[in-house]
Amino acid sequence: MVKLGQQFGLHPLAVENIMDNATSQDMMEQIDGYALVMYRTTTDMTTETAFSIVVGSGWILLFHTSAAQMHVDRVLDRLQEHSNELLGSCFVVYALIYEITDWLTMTTTQIKHDVVQIDNIVMTQVPEEHT
Repeated sequence: MVKLGQQFGLHPLAVENIMDNATSQDMMEQIDGYALVMYRTTTDMTTETAFSIVVGSGWILLFHTSAAQMHVDRVLDRLQEHSNELLGSCFVVYALIYEITDWLTMTTTQIKHDVVQIDNIVMTQVPEEHT
């Protein structure tokens, strides 16, 4: 990772943050001609995973755990759909964050629905002495 950081001119603290992504805070920083985006999410509402995205002029580096591969695959599929269009690195970062956020929204909506159903079941099973 240190050699990769040197190859792309990454600041040593940026490399350290990427390597320690699990404990780093979500952030977006502009550093010496590139942007560092660090974003944490969940893959199944129990497993936290983290992304580090470094966006330079004409290049993107993406670091993530294997648990996050499903998000990356969806974004790659989306990019394939638009392969004939000129898409910049900002679009790729946007697509990745949008995919994660959209997935979380759908998942939390499903959880809310499930909780309402459980609540309804519990409330209809009140013992007779409480009615």
